[in-house]
Amino acid sequence: MLATLRLVLPILLSMTAVVAIDRAAARRGRQLPGLEVGGAPGWAARRVIGLGALGLALYLGVFAPLGTIGIDHGIDLSQVSVVQLFVLHAVFAVALVLYLGSGLWRPSDSRRARSWREELGVSSASPAREVGLGLASGLLGWGGVILLLSLLAALVVALGGEQALPSSPPPMIVFVAGLPWGLRLLLSLSAGLVEEAFFRGLLQPRIGIIASSVLFVLAHVSYDQPFLLIGVTVLSFGLAVLTRWRRTIWPAVVAHAVFDAIQLLVIIPIALRLLESGGS
Repeated sequence: MLATLRLVLPILLSMTAVVAIDRAAARRGRQLPGLEVGGAPGWAARRVIGLGALGLALYLGVFAPLGTIGIDHGIDLSQVSVVQLFVLHAVFAVALVLYLGSGLWRPSDSRRARSWREELGVSSASPAREVGLGLASGLLGWGGVILLLSLLAALVVALGGEQALPSSPPPMIVFVAGLPWGLRLLLSLSAGLVEEAFFRGLLQPRIGIIASSVLFVLAHVSYDQPFLLIGVTVLSFGLAVLTRWRRTIWPAVVAHAVFDAIQLLVIIPIALRLLESGGS
């Protein structure tokens, strides 16, 4: 029964999420012209392609990991290739292309035509200013998240709940921290661009800050560290508010990339070295 639930539930959640996103987009006036029911000829095929791609991305990147909670897969991380590290980002990117490509099909009424730049929020009157704001936000956001997690950890310890705190970093984090610095930097840049385009650029205008942030957090549940998900949640809401304030995703893209780069290039390697020296 449990095995069946692990298999079926993520599929049902993905289908439900796609329907909810489609209805929310129509309700908010963010439905893409090519995906409107009963629209121009071929609308049904376009909906199958666009919504199908979105559903597959949500299944692979958000809901499928929920079915693996508590399961020890025994994956040999030393056999993971460079390409595999970017597979999920590639899935999100392809879903973006297919969803927007199907939805931005130009109808005969050109007044309703929109551009992908509008839909993803990548237009900016002052790119340099947005990048600078993203850099500052990334640094401040990292400090704020670390401070919050430190205070929560201290509170948990004071209440006698040390066992609730992570005793060791997730294996995947240890693996990534051991990669060449250039590859870690590329992963940070990829995460910032692709994840922000998908969750903040595509989903947030259609389903709102709360729902898009919940999906973002669920996409990181594979960390298998509930305590660390608190930091992911705080980061997600911060990036969501930043995107709504600036009306472009670029500050969030830069802030996300900076946050990940600090973690992967500086903090985690130092922490791992300290753990190793403490255990020797």
